[in-house]
Amino acid sequence: MSPLKVAALGLGAMGSAAAATLARRGCKVIGFEQLWRAHNQGSSHGDTSAIRKAYVREEQYASLVLETYDLWQKLERGTGAELLREIGGLVVVPAGGRTLARSIATETNYGIPHEVLEPAEVTRRWPRMHPPAGTATFYERSLSIIPPEKTVATHIELAIRHGAELHFNTPVNWWKQTENGVEIVAGDRVFTADKLIIAGGAWSEDVLAEFFPVKAERLFQVWVKPNIDTAAFSVAHHPRWVLENEDGRAAYAFPILEGQDAIKLAFTAGTPADRSDLQRQAFAGEVEALVEFMSQLVPSIRGQGAARAAACFSAKAQDDKFVIGPHPHANSVIVAAGFGSHGFKFVPVIGEILADLAVDGATKRDISLFDPQRFVR
Repeated sequence: MSPLKVAALGLGAMGSAAAATLARRGCKVIGFEQLWRAHNQGSSHGDTSAIRKAYVREEQYASLVLETYDLWQKLERGTGAELLREIGGLVVVPAGGRTLARSIATETNYGIPHEVLEPAEVTRRWPRMHPPAGTATFYERSLSIIPPEKTVATHIELAIRHGAELHFNTPVNWWKQTENGVEIVAGDRVFTADKLIIAGGAWSEDVLAEFFPVKAERLFQVWVKPNIDTAAFSVAHHPRWVLENEDGRAAYAFPILEGQDAIKLAFTAGTPADRSDLQRQAFAGEVEALVEFMSQLVPSIRGQGAARAAACFSAKAQDDKFVIGPHPHANSVIVAAGFGSHGFKFVPVIGEILADLAVDGATKRDISLFDPQRFVR
């Protein structure tokens, strides 16, 4: 019997993970990426992403994030790439609020080591941190950081090593389901496959518009140099941190990586974006607002400008949940979309899920929350 032939539309975080997993399982894989290999025009770039076990969303997310830790380590062992780095994570939120309660509940339910810290203890451990009045703080030692660009490149290399045929700078013009599978026109060629995985990121609406109500978003990232004691924010000595205010607005920050000299900051929520004209430069006052917000916790960045900046481009479903499963109108097509700004931590497990769906038609993981059928009326 001939191996199953699976095509992947999009070779960013999720598409490259699916391609690598399928190729490793012995499938014949072809993949298409409209831009260059491991590019910086979508959402999988910016030096660092984070993964934490104390997940505050629905139960399906919490169970997947625990599994994905093991899969990140498996990917490292299988490729020799250094990807997952434990640095710890600090979250500063309004005392008695929902975020604190749900985080502690998740940590308790799953036996995740954590500490609830008094503000004075936070400052004792990390002297440049001064939690605002009325906040509560908890610390999760197992929070880790992951390099997005290196991860995508690693999956691409792994897929090629196992025989995948990957086409870059090759947009897909259209696809259609046929009696025997799927026909795809990419560049000036026609390709066929048994199954098609659509993982187009922020461009998913171009090929899923008939049922997927997408919200394209711009997430702006800024690297800022502290005005004193840069060494105190070294990744070797400082955790990642999040600050949330009473209104639910939140921003996160990453410590300074080796070879760099600035802290990375971003608000957790993006702003509406035009996919045809993404603003990659700072809007007026954008850097100042972000720095001022985070300086409530870290005064030593107050008034500092951006050493550099970058815009990520992502997409969410209207209900802000992932979209994973068979296409509602094409049973040879599998959809992976709507990962927004928090999907990257799930990359290895999403790759496994997409491979399961392509090969077996089902997966052992509970993905009912993400079913594309919820958009069909």
